Amino acid sequence: MNCQVRWISERLTCLFVERSQLSTEVEALRDKLSQAETLQTTQAKETANEHVNDLCKQLSAHKTMLEHLQTQLENCNNDLRAAHQDAEEKEL
Repeated sequence: MNCQVRWISERLTCLFVERSQLSTEVEALRDKLSQAETLQTTQAKETANEHVNDLCKQLSAHKTMLEHLQTQLENCNNDLRAAHQDAEEKEL
């Protein structure tokens, strides 16, 4: 009986030690999970920023194209006015 009590006591001591070790491991895993979530959030933000930068570059290119087209349109209008004015002068 005394041997059983000692065995149970030793086993309980081992279980408490294992429980303490497992608690420490759980805390370490929680920290790692938190770090992973932070890293994932950071990576998602970086990806979003890259996407925004790409869109800004596309918008800038479109703006340049629109400015070029506007200049061409103004030149065409000027040419058309000049041709119209020449035609009126020839009629007189």
